[in-house]
Amino acid sequence: MPDTPECVMFHAITPDNHYSEAVLAEKSRVELLESALAQLTLETAPSADYLALGYLHLAIAYLEQNDFSKAQQSFNQLYNLPEDASFAQLVKELYAENGGDLPDICRQLYTAPEQVEETGISDYIYEGSVTGFFGIGSEEINANAICPYPRLVEEQLETLSLPVSQHPETSLAQSGYDFTNYESANLDSDADLEWFGLVEGDYLFLTVLDQTGEELKPIVLTTTCLECGDRFEYQVRDEGEISYIIGRLNKNIRCLPDGPLNMLLQPFLVQYDQKQFDLDTIFTFCEYVDERPLAEMTPADFAPALTGPPTWRSLLREAIGKDEWEWMRGIQTAVLNRTDPTVPEKIIQLLNYLPSDDPDAQPYIEHLTYLLGYFYELNGDEETAVSTYVDLIQQYPTSPWSWLAWARLEPIGD
Repeated sequence: MPDTPECVMFHAITPDNHYSEAVLAEKSRVELLESALAQLTLETAPSADYLALGYLHLAIAYLEQNDFSKAQQSFNQLYNLPEDASFAQLVKELYAENGGDLPDICRQLYTAPEQVEETGISDYIYEGSVTGFFGIGSEEINANAICPYPRLVEEQLETLSLPVSQHPETSLAQSGYDFTNYESANLDSDADLEWFGLVEGDYLFLTVLDQTGEELKPIVLTTTCLECGDRFEYQVRDEGEISYIIGRLNKNIRCLPDGPLNMLLQPFLVQYDQKQFDLDTIFTFCEYVDERPLAEMTPADFAPALTGPPTWRSLLREAIGKDEWEWMRGIQTAVLNRTDPTVPEKIIQLLNYLPSDDPDAQPYIEHLTYLLGYFYELNGDEETAVSTYVDLIQQYPTSPWSWLAWARLEPIGD
């Protein structure tokens, strides 16, 4: 992605996107947002609401660090934006209604994201926004891009410092959390004991409390729904000087694109490795839930699956540095806009690369062949266009792209 303020802000508001991992390894969300917003003005930004979205995320990023003063300063920037900025107006109305509670504004926006669909940030709130991905699920609202409430409450929990001299259940209760299903054990390489259990706040946090000096620091291993603690179980196992944990915790999974969330038990392994606590899980989906007793599970069950031979997808991604939906979108855009005269060569290279005997590759072959014929047609090479369309129809007579090719042949003939 280019190094523009908009791309910098994209990394900050969608930190879980794989594009953003390398960027966030070097700079925090606060640094990225401060940098982007310093370069944008009402004249240069995509819209006033785009700036409002940035300032809201910056305020929440400061709240994650428990820096309430800077969070408020960032939020106050919304009052400098034009009154016709619909998203900014919505957020300010929520702020007035709840008495100035910034975390609660974030919660309302996250839990009811559909309320912002008609505002000026509608171009940035879907799973396919910015990246241009238009596959399955791309039209779903990405509530985290509006306001990352789960991240906020998780980060606020991790900023706590609990005194070793007081039981962690009491200390967490003083900060508004419940601590349940807990046990102490030596889970890392030092001599101090750690605590492990469920911390309950707005969500349920599977947490290790790691002793550092005279303090216990919460380390959130995973965040899940409040109802997901049902049937939670685990075993602490000793192996030499360091223990590890094997257990089960519910997770919400959507079995069908438009279906409800289903609560399924997922086995997990918690162990200390290379100066950090790792959480590994066994693959769980609607058709597969590992229901073996915990006593039958070992750390070997959580080892990554052996890597098979490279697929055409992995080889192609390694060769051109893009996933199939990315290069497909790029080729289609170049054909329609007629911006790249070398498109035929690129399409032919891709067609030579794709295995014709692989059913997963066939839709791409059909689409690329149609685009090749359409490129020739748009550029006045009717003979080659007809030949390409006819090849497509003969090889894939039932393809929707062949039907479109049939439809194109008549205007070419005229």
